[in-house]
Amino acid sequence: MPELLGITTYPLGSSPPTTVGVPRRFGIGEMMMLVTVYAILFAMISSITRSPQAMFVTGTLLAGVTVGQILLFGGRKPRQASVLVGTLLFPVVVFLAVLFSDDPTDLSEERLLELVGSLVCCLPVGPVFGWMAGTLAAGVFLFQNRIAGNHTSRTPNVTLVPFNESHFDALIAWMQPEQLFDLWHVDSFTYPLDHAQLQQHLESMQGENPTRQAFMAVDADEDDCFVGYVELQVVDPQLRTALITRAVIAPEASDRGKLSRAMLTAVLQEAFGRQKFQRVEVLFHGFDYHAYRCYHSLDFSRDGVLRKMLQFAGTLHDAWLMSLLREEWSWKQPRKSKAEIS
Repeated sequence: MPELLGITTYPLGSSPPTTVGVPRRFGIGEMMMLVTVYAILFAMISSITRSPQAMFVTGTLLAGVTVGQILLFGGRKPRQASVLVGTLLFPVVVFLAVLFSDDPTDLSEERLLELVGSLVCCLPVGPVFGWMAGTLAAGVFLFQNRIAGNHTSRTPNVTLVPFNESHFDALIAWMQPEQLFDLWHVDSFTYPLDHAQLQQHLESMQGENPTRQAFMAVDADEDDCFVGYVELQVVDPQLRTALITRAVIAPEASDRGKLSRAMLTAVLQEAFGRQKFQRVEVLFHGFDYHAYRCYHSLDFSRDGVLRKMLQFAGTLHDAWLMSLLREEWSWKQPRKSKAEIS
């Protein structure tokens, strides 16, 4: 039985990551929302105290954490970035606020003790205030995205390109988490994934009538950036049956649910439209509910359960088999007009 896998976008494939951060690119709407929230925050602070030091500490920390979420860890770990920036920045800005609250040239013993005390006292609470500032900044963008999502819903413009050597580095980077690798590879690769294994796999798919094809998914609306990887395997050439396998969405990609459906739609277009298959199947771990929801949204039907079929983390798990027929796919395709046919 060939190795198969469903859509795996997260280490356990069951739910999306809950960590939300400041995106590396955002529009003027998000910027205006962020400025508005900060203005409200400063207004609340000024109603309690008009201390310029409080304004300086708050503003500098918020700005530093926002920039930190964008730049640190490639924008992939906003919580860790917030804690790190808070740990380093909060004591410094408090120290500067205390220093310039009085004569900065006063270096008396009492003054030095006050400065050192402020620095030491802020060290333990820096991570907490960094996390709070990061939560506020990320919450603004999460709220803005939810509002925008209710009015506009961009469908990713995903296309497939044949997998080649230039894609190795991207796929290897996606497979760094060992749990995600275990879900993706099944039995054909060993961790960590490297160029030699991918080169051997690529060569095995070459020839006059290969039984497996690999594709890289690119988003044309995002500067043709790589957003996923998927394979299409021929199961029965006589009955024209194919399998979607080793499908994965880039961990750093935003809106993975839409990208999953867009990539699968492109695969189905390739399988049914260009290669004229009659049936496309998927087989995935029974605990991968995200995969089930994704395939179900594309009208795949659940055919059954293969008990103790797929292994993960040294344990055998049930596998769910789903399929889509050519006539079911064709029925949903837009009808061509007479002008297009002619």
